[in-house]
Amino acid sequence: LKQIGDVYQERPDLILEAWPAVIGPQLALMTRALSFKEGVLTVIVNNSTLHSLLTVKEKQRILAAFKAKFPRVSFNNILFRIG
Repeated sequence: LKQIGDVYQERPDLILEAWPAVIGPQLALMTRALSFKEGVLTVIVNNSTLHSLLTVKEKQRILAAFKAKFPRVSFNNILFRIG
């Protein structure tokens, strides 16, 4: 099982591909997972309103969803960037 976690650390593209399923179709249209390095997922968002909403209200829910979907991967943080 540890090897499965290692695969996701070595292949962050698998985490990035899961972003739309985790965030949901409506928010997926306005966001894009950019990178996953050292347990930190970086996500580009369309505007400052969405940035604020995701940072303040949704961040913990999204982290919990990723941890449930990938229990062997260490998710430390999500950084939202406007872009």
